[in-house]
Amino acid sequence: TQVAWVRTWMDADQNAYRAHICVTDVADGTTRQLTDGPGQDTHPRWSPDGAALAYLASPGPQTQADSDAPRSQVSVIGGGSQLMLIGAAGGVAQPLTNLLGGVRAPVWSPDGRRIAFLTYVDPAKGLEFLDDAPAADDDPFVKFNRDVLVVKRLRWKWDNIGYFGDYTSQVVWVEAADAQANAMPAPTLLTRGEFDLSAPVWSPDGRTLAVTGNLDPDGEAVRSSYIYLLDVDGKAPVTPRTLFGLQEMRSSDLAWSPDGAWLAVCGHDDPVIGHYGNQMLWLVSVADGSAECVTREFDRVLGDYSRNYDLRRSGADDSPRWLPDGQRLYVLVYEGGSVELGVVDRNSGAVTQLSAGR
Repeated sequence: TQVAWVRTWMDADQNAYRAHICVTDVADGTTRQLTDGPGQDTHPRWSPDGAALAYLASPGPQTQADSDAPRSQVSVIGGGSQLMLIGAAGGVAQPLTNLLGGVRAPVWSPDGRRIAFLTYVDPAKGLEFLDDAPAADDDPFVKFNRDVLVVKRLRWKWDNIGYFGDYTSQVVWVEAADAQANAMPAPTLLTRGEFDLSAPVWSPDGRTLAVTGNLDPDGEAVRSSYIYLLDVDGKAPVTPRTLFGLQEMRSSDLAWSPDGAWLAVCGHDDPVIGHYGNQMLWLVSVADGSAECVTREFDRVLGDYSRNYDLRRSGADDSPRWLPDGQRLYVLVYEGGSVELGVVDRNSGAVTQLSAGR
């Protein structure tokens, strides 16, 4: 009955982007502003019961005191968005995290008790917090090399994210249902290691998270990606279980089927064509990792590839979306700079385009 969305504008006084979350009533079209943060409030996610929204809040523009403070060697540390919770009717938002590595890709568990997300982690240190005491500057080497970036990885920066050095993207969750006013819930680091994982998605029963990545020692040097399953009720950190792999999953967004038996992902299995292969729809059995390519005969790319990440503006995920019947999936179809909505029949592989225009 309501749609939460993000209004973004350029604040000329602050010389910075600003963003607030608005809510529009579907029946009468009335809109109200829900958040009023000093920076960018983005990624609104409704709780399963519709009583609250989780969202990401970035800090506002730097003050002079901030700019004079010792700078970290990695730009994602200390300046990322944090996870917030606000009632659907509005009011004072409650912070759920204060992580030095920031928060990305939040997603509610089906029972509304937990929120899983990504954060950047030093594999040797684990979770770090904004209120941790900074390193002493008594040592001149520490003082004058704090902002010197030293990396041992092939992939140490991304457009729209910045420099992350040797920090890795890991999965965390917090108990949103236990959050109390003025009491921040303790986060649980679910994975840890010298590898990167993508946006997590919950299984319908809330017992498993699915992610993509490449845990191989030379994973950074190849384009291949794998789907991993995480047992969230196990002792953390959890060892990811390998389910299925492709030569490329240019979009790492996954989607569970309504019955929890299948995972949908877009990618290709051509070992020669590399980055330029058509992203096709695959359905992967959660039981045994077997998979079928549903749209191999459809000569178009599935997903949203119209976005320019150099502009440092991120969009929503572009994963397939299952219809309730479990027999059809919504997909985005990219062709010639235009992104349209389509629906795929999982049995025939037929793609019906639902929108048209540029």
